[in-house]
Amino acid sequence: GGTASGEFDGTVRLGAALSETGQFAVEGKDTRQGYDTWLRWVNEVHGGIRVGDQRYRAEIVYYDDESDADTAGNAIRRLIDDDGVDFLLGPYSSGLTAPTSAIAEASNVLMVEGSGTSDAMFERGFQNLFLVATVASDYTRSSIEALATRGARTAVIA
Repeated sequence: GGTASGEFDGTVRLGAALSETGQFAVEGKDTRQGYDTWLRWVNEVHGGIRVGDQRYRAEIVYYDDESDADTAGNAIRRLIDDDGVDFLLGPYSSGLTAPTSAIAEASNVLMVEGSGTSDAMFERGFQNLFLVATVASDYTRSSIEALATRGARTAVIA
C-alpha cells in the first residue's frame, strides 16, 4: 500500500519472537503494543522509512516464543532463514534475549532490544545487538545522582 503522498519503493521486514503465551504473556503483549505503535508511527505519520530518496514500508512478522528460550530461538531462526527479515526486534526478558541475540549475531542480523537488560548480555562483545533501555545495573543511578545533587546523604530503597 501507498501513503497519502505516494507509493512505497519496497518493504523493510522486521521480525520479533514475543511471548503471546506463557509466563511473560502480559509483558509480551505490552512489548508488541510498543512495536505496533512504532510501526503505525513510521508508516502512517512519517510515510515509511526513508533511505536516500527511497521510501520503504515497515512490516513486522511475529511469532509466539511461548516464554521459552528454545521456542524463541527456533522462532528467530525461522524469521532469519524462512522469512528473510532485514532486522530483528528483541523479545521480552534477558532470559529470552540472551539466546536469540546469539543467533542474530551468528547470522549477522541486527537485533534492537528493548527489555532484555542484563549486563552480562552486553559484555559479550556482540556487534549486532543494540539496547534502547538502560542496563539493569544502571536502573537507579540517575535517581541516586539526582538526590545527591540536591544534598541527600542517605537514600532508602524499600
